[in-house]
Amino acid sequence: MGAMYWQLNDIWQAPTWASIDYYGKWKMTHNFIQQIFESIHVFGQFDTKKDAITVFVSSSHLELIRDSRVQIMVISLAKNTVVKTLEFDQDIASNGVTSIGQLSVADLISNSSCNSTDADFCFANVELIVNSQTISTNQVYWQSFDNSDVFPCANVEFVSYEVHNGTSGTNITIQLKAAKWALFFWIDHSPDFKGHWTVNGDHLMTTDDTNLNNFREFVFYHYADDNGVEKFVSSLKFFYLNKYPNCS
Repeated sequence: MGAMYWQLNDIWQAPTWASIDYYGKWKMTHNFIQQIFESIHVFGQFDTKKDAITVFVSSSHLELIRDSRVQIMVISLAKNTVVKTLEFDQDIASNGVTSIGQLSVADLISNSSCNSTDADFCFANVELIVNSQTISTNQVYWQSFDNSDVFPCANVEFVSYEVHNGTSGTNITIQLKAAKWALFFWIDHSPDFKGHWTVNGDHLMTTDDTNLNNFREFVFYHYADDNGVEKFVSSLKFFYLNKYPNCS
C-alpha cells in the first residue's frame, strides 16, 4: 500500500497545482508534501465549534515507538517569545495514528500572557521528541491571518554563505538572521540555477529566546551551474508574510 498525489511537475509554464514548476524549481507545496510523507509526522487540528486543538502523531513504522514526548509551545508574535510550554509523554503506536489529546484554546493561553486578540497573534508550535531528538515539527493555528498587518516585521537579513563540494555535487549554505519570527519564509532563486533547498516555506523562528538574533542556516542541495556562486547568491529573494515596505 502507498499514497501518491497529483500533480508532481509542470510540462509547460502555467499556474497549476503541480508542486514542481516547469523549470524544476520546488514550489512551497512540495516542501509541505515532504512533511506530510514523513514516516513519523506530528500534526494538529483546530475545531472551530469546540474552540480546541487536537494533536496527533502518525507513524508508518512497524514497531511501537517508546521514550517519546510531544511538546506544545504557545508562541506570541507580539511578544516574540514562547509564553507557555506543555509536555506529554506518549508511546507512538505502530503503523497508525496516535491521539495525543485535545486542549481548549482557553486552557492553552491561560496564564500565558497571550491575549489572542487582534493586537496579538498566538499559535502552537508542536514538536515530537524521541530519545531527546526532535523528529517532527508542525504548527497549529486558531486565529485568522486576515489581520496580518499587525504582525511585527521580521526584517530578515542575509549574513553570509559557504560552499561545500562533495561526491554528490556542490552544496551552498546561506546564513540569515531575523529580529522577529518570519512567517512562511520563502527563499526564491533564479531558475538558471538547478537544485533545491533542504527547508523552504517554513517559519524562520527559534524557540530559544536567547537566540532570536542568531543565524539560521539553509542549504541549497546539488547546485550545478557554470554561472558562478556569487551570481546565484545575488539572485536570491526572500518573501514572508510579515514583510512590509520600509521594514526596520
